[in-house]
Amino acid sequence: MLSMLKHSLTFLQLHRQLNLPLSNARFGFVRKMFSRQFAQKITGIDKASGLLLLPDRYVFENLQLDLGMTQTQDLDFYLDEAYNNRTLRKVFEENQRKGYGNKWKNWDDYIRRISGSLIFIYAMLRIMQPRVVVETGVAEGSMTSWILAALVLNKTGKLVSIDLPAIENELTMDRTVMQTEVGLWIPDDYKSQWEYLEGDAKELLTKILIKEEVECFMHDSLHTRSHMLFEYALARNLMRENALIISDDIGWNNAFISFLSTNELRGYTSITNPSLGGFINKFDAYERSVGLGVIRR
Repeated sequence: MLSMLKHSLTFLQLHRQLNLPLSNARFGFVRKMFSRQFAQKITGIDKASGLLLLPDRYVFENLQLDLGMTQTQDLDFYLDEAYNNRTLRKVFEENQRKGYGNKWKNWDDYIRRISGSLIFIYAMLRIMQPRVVVETGVAEGSMTSWILAALVLNKTGKLVSIDLPAIENELTMDRTVMQTEVGLWIPDDYKSQWEYLEGDAKELLTKILIKEEVECFMHDSLHTRSHMLFEYALARNLMRENALIISDDIGWNNAFISFLSTNELRGYTSITNPSLGGFINKFDAYERSVGLGVIRR
């Protein structure tokens, strides 16, 4: 495990330090530099369960394989589509002029650095065409905006977001997000497909997962081990088989890895952003025979 993390940090530093020009080569740099065979050696790609650290392309491919889908477009197609999103670029540049998002140099740098996240929160949603997506945690809405961008292009689906606006030094937050800043990265044109619920996920998430036929869930709220395990377990048990479950900040503790192991699930994270991971919800034959979801008589 230590060796795998060491490789991850090395790859991440290379990718971010080289300041590659805008092109498909930028997105393909890591995955072309390191072969599938090498990726297998450092991650154990053939394992039945656990967390696999892979180059972006193989994360994308394996998620589709786990869904039983045939790939029709490669990852670069969706990354280029994201880069050419004029609506989000306009909001990004306007916010940078206001002093937000200064950890990114410009739009090119932004897309380059979030490419690993876009596999889960954009490309997979473009492929899966979900009718309902649920996330916990919004803050300024940078990742929320990409989920909505996928749904808007799909011309179907809605996003339900559950959030308690962040207050500095409360829970696990290091800054305060004012009410006027909640979702500031979300274009007005996207908000017709967005439902925002303010409240504690402990209370609201169960209700939403029972009420809606949710096909994708993302955790990005309270990053304590107990709360992360709580949300993963709710999503797994109340969502259908082959739903996509995503988590941000999986490196805060061992909750994500231990959940995968306990439930004999195979999850993925990318070399370009090893803090975000996801898996396809699977059940064994016995679980299917007993019954899934909420049992009503």
